[in-house]
Amino acid sequence: MISKSWRWVLAVALVGCFGLGWLGHFIHCPAHSETCGRVGDSLYRTAQMLVIGLDLRDTVANGLLVWMRFLLPILTATSLVAAVFVALSSRLQWLSLRVAGADTILLGCGRKATGVASCLESNRRVLAIDIDITNRHADRLNARRSRTASLIQADATQHRVVCQLPLHRASTVYILTGDDHRNALVARQVISRIRAIRAAKPPIVVVGVTDPSLALLASTDPELQGIEQCQVFWFDWYAGAARALLEKYPPIGGHTGGCSIHIGFVGSGALLHALVLHAIQQCIGSEDDVPSITIFTDDTAALDRLFLQYPALRPDAQACNAYQGVTPIARIHHIPMAPGVADPAAIMAAECRHGPLHKIYVAVESDDLCLETAAHLRQTAEALDRRYAVVCCVQGARFGHRSEYEAIVLTNGSGSTPAGVEPRYAGIGFFHAVSDQISPGECYPGSDLDTLAKLIHLVYTRMGNLDWLWQSSPLDLHKAAEEAWEPIDTLDWSNRYAADHLFVKLRLLGFVLERIPRGDARMLASRGVDVSLLADLKTAVLARSEELQRLEHRRFCVERLLSGWLWARPTADRALVRERKARWLNATLVPYDALPAEERHKNQASIEAIPGIVRAVTALPVRISRERDREFAEV
Repeated sequence: MISKSWRWVLAVALVGCFGLGWLGHFIHCPAHSETCGRVGDSLYRTAQMLVIGLDLRDTVANGLLVWMRFLLPILTATSLVAAVFVALSSRLQWLSLRVAGADTILLGCGRKATGVASCLESNRRVLAIDIDITNRHADRLNARRSRTASLIQADATQHRVVCQLPLHRASTVYILTGDDHRNALVARQVISRIRAIRAAKPPIVVVGVTDPSLALLASTDPELQGIEQCQVFWFDWYAGAARALLEKYPPIGGHTGGCSIHIGFVGSGALLHALVLHAIQQCIGSEDDVPSITIFTDDTAALDRLFLQYPALRPDAQACNAYQGVTPIARIHHIPMAPGVADPAAIMAAECRHGPLHKIYVAVESDDLCLETAAHLRQTAEALDRRYAVVCCVQGARFGHRSEYEAIVLTNGSGSTPAGVEPRYAGIGFFHAVSDQISPGECYPGSDLDTLAKLIHLVYTRMGNLDWLWQSSPLDLHKAAEEAWEPIDTLDWSNRYAADHLFVKLRLLGFVLERIPRGDARMLASRGVDVSLLADLKTAVLARSEELQRLEHRRFCVERLLSGWLWARPTADRALVRERKARWLNATLVPYDALPAEERHKNQASIEAIPGIVRAVTALPVRISRERDREFAEV
């Protein structure tokens, strides 16, 4: 494939030679001719030279014509050959892909798509399609997977391009063009094509959509529904990054109690909002134990945008009858601080207002400033003798993969200095928002975590006697959970939030559930759950059942209010209850003590199901132990 730079060189050379040829003809024309006639005749004769239309035996009056009569036909022929080569190579590439197929298809070749490709197994064939395949992200993809990646320049929104995709042999299709509405348009055509080809095993379709309103509309569009055995996932990239980050570095990790949790965030943008929302839901305590959030940013309107999008977080929401005393959810305020620095006065001001900071997450959009800010925060912690932890979330604007910033953060050692983390970055937790979202072997980003969400959803659909949870094998439970799961349902994130909070409940009981890297054979051999450990977990759950029920109901209320639900007066009319549910109104969004007995029984059943869910989920590469959670994994 001819690179974009060479195309420009060829075009500039052709235009330049054409201009010089015209100038030569203009000089060669008789001086007594009219100017307009000389210009027109020169253009005509130069155009003839492009197709070798002039007699080369003509007498030549100047050197320009000598050279242009030689160069112009060569450049013309070169351009034609290049055009034919590009067309033929594209056709041959499409033909070879239809024959050989591709395991993963990426519609879009930007930062997110490249990050997904870099995390896939090295033997998986990847097809990436984008309008521009000469950007730095495409170059990075080509460099990392030169033998297993094929890049084709095409417009994925065109129907003829979608029809040429080898969908019959693909296992996963990622639609990540960088625009939500374009993603939905491409998804409509891809799903329609999958229906038309009737593949024996349709691929999983992962559509990147960060706008919750668009995802909600997609859930009601029949043309965007999955078909039998074909799953469609509407994936919020920022929410997925926040979810994976807080699983690795939980906000309450290392918090020993004694005071309310106080979390800091540095940065701005969509990822910061997602981190704040997910962190609030993982820091949920009693009605009196409200987490405190401090946002350090130079964007003075960042907090206003957060309150406008999530009105339940507003400081005056407590007075609103629609929230029925569930608010305040969190105490949030903003302190000005520029990225790339860590103002000790800003840290002290935040702690004077809400108490000691326990952890600070850095999510600055610039990767370089993100690393710099994290290093300065660690410096400030030592200078002020503070014990807060620092987590640096690199978004991938410069470093497309974690290995790229590790070259800066890690040292190979020299002389008496051992290999390890650079002293400047010691004690900082690192996370890459793109490449750390997906683990090798996952069907889509977060599919392992979704296993918990599916099991929780299965328990919810079978409320009552939980004996079946213990009588079925883990594999049978996974199969039943897959059948009950509705990937397009708007309540998927409700199940995901409940799954994420399971880690919090287990930590509260003194247990740790952690994922095992699929490539770690030693840890995979130790996965599963010991019978005595499971019995201890059941005992701990029963001993603290009411406390956990209150915690779960509080989590449910916060999750619903942040999603846009509101309270409605209780009614015995089931038809009216269904109508209210469709309008996102719920009578149970009240403090736990105001719940009716029937609703308390649901909370009790969901809590008592925790040991059974843990038993089922350990069939995956996860393990549960009594070990204290590691504050920071290795960089």
